[in-house]
Amino acid sequence: MNATVLFADVSGAAALYRVAGHAVAVKAISRCIEQVRNAAHATDGRIVKLIGEQVMVLFATPDAAAKAAAKMHQSVEALPPVEGTKLGLRVGFHSGPVFRSVRDVLGDTVKLAAKLLEQAQKGQTITTGQTAAQLSPGMRPFSRELERTALPGKAKTLQLCEVLSSLANGVARAQEAKATSMVRLSYYDKVVVCSRETARIVIGRQDCDLVIADMAASRQHCTLEARDGEFFLLDHSTNGTYVTVEGEHEIVLNGEGLALATHGWIAFGHPHGGSPEAVEFLGS
Repeated sequence: MNATVLFADVSGAAALYRVAGHAVAVKAISRCIEQVRNAAHATDGRIVKLIGEQVMVLFATPDAAAKAAAKMHQSVEALPPVEGTKLGLRVGFHSGPVFRSVRDVLGDTVKLAAKLLEQAQKGQTITTGQTAAQLSPGMRPFSRELERTALPGKAKTLQLCEVLSSLANGVARAQEAKATSMVRLSYYDKVVVCSRETARIVIGRQDCDLVIADMAASRQHCTLEARDGEFFLLDHSTNGTYVTVEGEHEIVLNGEGLALATHGWIAFGHPHGGSPEAVEFLGS
């Protein structure tokens, strides 16, 4: 069977044992593991086993694993420091064939997921390029390629990818988008509205519903569509669409889509950077 195997490890445990003692450290680490378990269950993961400060979880899809990882990081990050030590998580996951025994899951996919965990830093989620490519279009923008790396036991270098922790905000934003009835786009004195009644808005330099003057933009650069209860911005451009949601990091779309809600800016072919050529969006 094919599945996605995720390993999560409590980072900072050794330092906490030194400064706080065994009893306090065990209690704090248990709280972190409980947050990991809760996040796994909330995203339909199956806990396979605990290995010290590590948790192994099985998911049906890379999307589920990525959502779980983001939720795990967010939940553990929200816990207060203990004796001045802030615990965190390292996460690695990979998709592929696995073999299930009575109480365990085995195979090369499991071994590679464990190796990916070793590559992750505190607060980081690492996967392979192969697994990142299987993420849905709405989630792919939250992954970024790292350098190719030679892992122990692997003859060839492997493309690693980081799944950004801001995915947790993206999931929350997608939920907000489902409750949004319209998205208002503003560019200088021009305003267009995408709604259930006007379900598709084309943005670009020529022959579009919203025409922009930025020369880095393509003729028909992107579209905003109301579909499946959400408002999706879809990139069709040569140079990419840069989306900045207020209070979050900028995301680059290259032939991908992203659910829009709340408030932010869309830039064309280059980062926003306060450019007057950016389109402001506002969901309501």
